[in-house]
Amino acid sequence: MNDTATPARLRVRIQHAEPLVELGLLTAFKPHEDLEAWLAAEGAPADDGRPPDVLVTDLPTALDRPASCRQARVLVVTHRDREQDVKTALSQGVHGYLLLGCPLQEVVQGVRALARGERYLAAPIARRMAECLAHEPLTPREVEVLRRLTSGCSNKVIANELTIAVGTVKVHVKAIMSKLEADCRTHAASIAVQRGLCDHGGPQRRGLPSRRWPSAAGLAPAHGMSR
Repeated sequence: MNDTATPARLRVRIQHAEPLVELGLLTAFKPHEDLEAWLAAEGAPADDGRPPDVLVTDLPTALDRPASCRQARVLVVTHRDREQDVKTALSQGVHGYLLLGCPLQEVVQGVRALARGERYLAAPIARRMAECLAHEPLTPREVEVLRRLTSGCSNKVIANELTIAVGTVKVHVKAIMSKLEADCRTHAASIAVQRGLCDHGGPQRRGLPSRRWPSAAGLAPAHGMSR
């Protein structure tokens, strides 16, 4: 008689804002016998009271996840690749961060890594965070100035809004340019938006849904659709 206990399957709850992405994720997990995956809307296949081990979700849901998933490790799959988005996610308890367009097998690897207690970041995200650590951080006041600079405000307008002297604004702008390694105000604004240091314009930065969808090769954009 074999007394060796069968290892419990990893329970993976899929709760993503985009239905097609959900189906792509479910398809990715189905062939793997060590994973028990289900869509949140349909409920767990065998509700034995065990919470999910890993929650695979979009960024907004990860930041406001349901109480039933508070103990689960969280893997985000999203189009949002800006520095500030990743920082926010990691600071709010997200353990893994992948980008739409990654191979389906990478999602499986990410789930298994999280189940082992590890973190898992997509290679582009890991590089971006490494670059972030190499930059001197902006002060809270510099961020306030940068937000207004990005909106096109002049030094005088910034000074009036922050009730500081124009000369002080110039000092902050000079420090911002140095820290961001920017050549001019427009360049600084562009870097700020790309890194997510401030929100300004663009549908993605206003929280509109992504237009990326799963394909046979992975979670990739549908033909003809842009980010």
